[in-house]
Order: sequence, then structure tokens, then C-alpha cells
Amino acid sequence: MSTLLVRPNNAAAANGPDRFKARLADCVRRRREQFGWSQADLAKRAGIGEATVGRFESRHKIQFDGLAKVLCALGIADSMIVELWSQSPPPPSG
Repeated sequence: MSTLLVRPNNAAAANGPDRFKARLADCVRRRREQFGWSQADLAKRAGIGEATVGRFESRHKIQFDGLAKVLCALGIADSMIVELWSQSPPPPSG
């Protein structure tokens, strides 16, 4: 199974956090659909309300705890951490 990652993109960064949230919500929706899950299925697996999933996918609004649960349920939380870590600059020397 392929892993869906949100990769850094200078154009996306230029568009700001709203564009990022929309792209992340779209990635989550596409991953959910790849599994053949409804919003209710994802909500149950993540331990959150179905309305929370719907609100995130449609209006890009979700609390951090809910987002973490969604990413874990979809199996992409760890790969996102690894990707972010690999993009991190080295610590300052001194």
C-alpha cells in the first residue's frame, strides 16, 4: 500500500496556512476513499465524531487531537513524522 504524504512545496507555502489545510484535508479524504471508508467509518476508527470528519473535509477545521487521531487511523501519522524530521534543518552548532 502506498503512503500518502503532504510534501513541502514553496508554492503552497506562499499561499499560506489556508491552502495547506485544504491540501491536507484533500489528502485525508482521498486516503479514506482509497480504503473504501465512509466518513462514519473513519470517525469510528479514529474515535471521533462523524461531524468532525465532515467538518475537516469540507471546511478544513479540526482540533489537533482530532487530526492526530485521523492520521493514526489512516496509518499515515508515522510517515508524516519521518518526512517532517527528514526536512528539519540540523541543530545549530556551538
